[in-house]
Amino acid sequence: MAILATVPRGIGVSPSSNSRTRALRFTREMPSTLPTRTPAIRTAALSSRPATLSKTATIVRSGPLAIAISTAGASPALAKRMKREVADLFGEEYARLAVILNDARGWAKGTLPTYQDRKEFFEGIVNGEPDPVVLIREGREAAVLAMIENAKETAATTIA
Repeated sequence: MAILATVPRGIGVSPSSNSRTRALRFTREMPSTLPTRTPAIRTAALSSRPATLSKTATIVRSGPLAIAISTAGASPALAKRMKREVADLFGEEYARLAVILNDARGWAKGTLPTYQDRKEFFEGIVNGEPDPVVLIREGREAAVLAMIENAKETAATTIA
């Protein structure tokens, strides 16, 4: 499996995994066969080759969310602690909200003509009152769906 990542020149990337996380090892070696997008940035295909001189970034995953944590090799123990805390802070309710917002994305792209319109639509929901994360946490997902429907109606009348 190949994954593409945009990385600064001089930094190579390869994946590794264990049973609960996927980690990216950042190396100082950049294969010369990688395409150059700009003089300062290359697009690297991640491979399963072992990395040398590695620094590991731990990735917290919950549904479609992925949050990378790295101490640049300074303290793997600290990175583990941070991973636990981040996983607790951004739990299933955030993953569920991401899925719900993704479901509204097709409507927004097909209906709202500009990036700014779509940005305002989604930011209005995410930062709205009541807080959609709290609603999901309380088991009130229907209220979040109603918020989105109200935002759709408001956005549609604004652009009409």
